[in-house]
Amino acid sequence: MKKENNEILKEKIYELYNLNNNLKAMNDQLKLFDDEFSELKRIKESLEDFQSSDEKEVFNHLGGGIFVKAELKEKNKVLLNVGGNVLVYKDVKEAKKLIEEQTIDIQTIMKRL
Repeated sequence: MKKENNEILKEKIYELYNLNNNLKAMNDQLKLFDDEFSELKRIKESLEDFQSSDEKEVFNHLGGGIFVKAELKEKNKVLLNVGGNVLVYKDVKEAKKLIEEQTIDIQTIMKRL
C-alpha cells in the first residue's frame, strides 16, 4: 500500500512539474506578445505623429539609443518590409491599417493564452 502511494505521489509531482513548465512557457510567450503589442502601438503613434507633423527634419532611431537627423522628402508614403528583405512603398493609411490588423491578431492570441 505504501509503495502504491509513493508511485501515485511521484506521478502527481511529475504532473505538477510539467504543468509548471507549461505555465512558464505560456508566460514567456505572453511576454513576447505583450512586447510586440507595445511596439505596434508605438509604431501607430509614430505614424500619426509623422503624418501630422509640419517638420522637414526628423530624428530617426537606429536602435540602442542612437539617432540620426534625416530630411523628410515624402510624408505620405512609408517603406514596409514584406519579408525576405523586400521593401514596398505603402501610403501611411495602408500602413496604419496593417498595424491595426496585426494589433488585433496579437490581442486575439493573447486572449487565448
